[in-house]
Amino acid sequence: MVMFRLFAKSTSTGEDFLQANGKMPSLPTVLYAVSIILLFCLFSSDRASAETITDTGNKQGASFLVYIPDGCKKNQKYPWILGFSPNGRGTRVLNFVKEACDRYHWILVAPNNDGRPKPFLSLDATMLDTINTAVEKYPVDPNNMVCLGYAGGAVEAHHISVLCPDKVKGVIANCGIIHGAALQSTNYPKGKLAVLIASPTDYRFMQMRDNAQFLDGRQWKINWLEFRGGHHWAPRRLFSEAVGWMDRQLPYARTSYAF
Repeated sequence: MVMFRLFAKSTSTGEDFLQANGKMPSLPTVLYAVSIILLFCLFSSDRASAETITDTGNKQGASFLVYIPDGCKKNQKYPWILGFSPNGRGTRVLNFVKEACDRYHWILVAPNNDGRPKPFLSLDATMLDTINTAVEKYPVDPNNMVCLGYAGGAVEAHHISVLCPDKVKGVIANCGIIHGAALQSTNYPKGKLAVLIASPTDYRFMQMRDNAQFLDGRQWKINWLEFRGGHHWAPRRLFSEAVGWMDRQLPYARTSYAF
């Protein structure tokens, strides 16, 4: 707009430059306007548009979706979610957590499974490859990863916190529980973060209550959220609330968010 006002051709006089009160714009005015335009261009070029990518990793059979929100700066690392749906549909995870990622500038990595269902304990090598590939190729902060999942995906999210205790800062579990074998582990990680999103009419509700006590006994910091609806994906606003809470707990240098 500034450039147009300074350099648009006048239709009333035929002048090459727009005149103000019969005078040409002064040189300092022109230089000031140009400097503002250059600063705006430099600032804009440092930020990328939203992007959804499908990657196959380095291990045969691996596939995952990567969502990078609009406004993420180049050459900067961001907190990220490793998100699981019970049927291996990364787009389903994105559908529910995109709003949270956009608001807080978190990146989503969501594994896909295009083949037959597999027992989650058989996926460890694939999940490790997904994590390592994401850290190598995308602007994710290796020190600030949170696992998220619904139902069976929440079981996997809890499991990854045990498999990779040095990588996972916390878990967001929606209508899903800790696997029974993990509850018996003497090496279950301590001192992490958890948001448990439960529904009182869900058949997993009381087990999630027990999980909260189990994690509390291991010095996890817990945020308990509830919704009506039974055994279903929680409302998107609760995922935004969960990610916002996690965001406030993580020890990283925040950027200015674009609300």
